[in-house]
Amino acid sequence: MDKIGRDPEFGSVLLRLMMVVNDCAIAGETAEMWKSEDSELRRKKREEAFKYFVELQIAHIYEGLKIIREIAGGPRLMVFVDQCDRRTREEFAQLVAFLEDPKYEKIVGRVRNNLAFHYDAKLVERSLVKLVQTYMGTTGAISMGSKPFDWMFEPGAFVNERVAVRDIFGVPDGANIIEETDKLMVELQAVLNIYMQFAGNFVWKHTS
Repeated sequence: MDKIGRDPEFGSVLLRLMMVVNDCAIAGETAEMWKSEDSELRRKKREEAFKYFVELQIAHIYEGLKIIREIAGGPRLMVFVDQCDRRTREEFAQLVAFLEDPKYEKIVGRVRNNLAFHYDAKLVERSLVKLVQTYMGTTGAISMGSKPFDWMFEPGAFVNERVAVRDIFGVPDGANIIEETDKLMVELQAVLNIYMQFAGNFVWKHTS
């Protein structure tokens, strides 16, 4: 910590990269834990919980990439990138390139702003109308109780999924939802992996 504290500006960059990695790692681990959950009480919530923690990872990466933009825009900070090995510099360049990809704001940004941390009224209203028109007579379970895992509102989950799939991911009606969302998630997971590798190597280089 003394070494990090010698340069507070750069130390802040290193610590924020660490925070992003910690948050993404915990969200990813929890998503995998829910994915394997098969207890009777939690089975119905498994898909929704897994989806939530994936959204949380995406949101953290959206914020984390702002640190990459900060480094790229600061000649003094770029010196620390230039001191790294070729692989770390390439990982940084890939992250900078993704910042210019339309998916960064159109998908990653909207997941952060409209799903993970906020609830967009217009998107929910539009999705509700479309869902009711398309699937008339649909019912969703409502469960409440004295413990956290007792609580589940399926109608909210239905609309949340539609907002993600149709409005944010842009999967058209009639397309294979699983195939299309899987392709997108593989791409976003690749960005996440690059971020984790860069942050890990960058932090290690400048703290060891």
